[in-house]
Amino acid sequence: MNLSTPPEPVFWRSRLDIDSRLPAKFERMLNVTRWEYATVPLLLHKEAQILNAWGVDGWELVSVEAGPAGGLIAFMKRAVA
Repeated sequence: MNLSTPPEPVFWRSRLDIDSRLPAKFERMLNVTRWEYATVPLLLHKEAQILNAWGVDGWELVSVEAGPAGGLIAFMKRAVA
């Protein structure tokens, strides 16, 4: 028994099990929807027009928050082709 090198930990032996599943994991990652995001200032009394214009281009409203200088900011997302 060589005392200069510690024994291999048990969890390292299961590494082959993990590696055998990697291709399926990467294949699933390729099927994940990727998103792009935009922040849009909403002008008072024109909120619906602005949101509808972005919606026509495929953007989905995620959230509306108060802006730091007042007014509203819309957070939009859409799937990347």
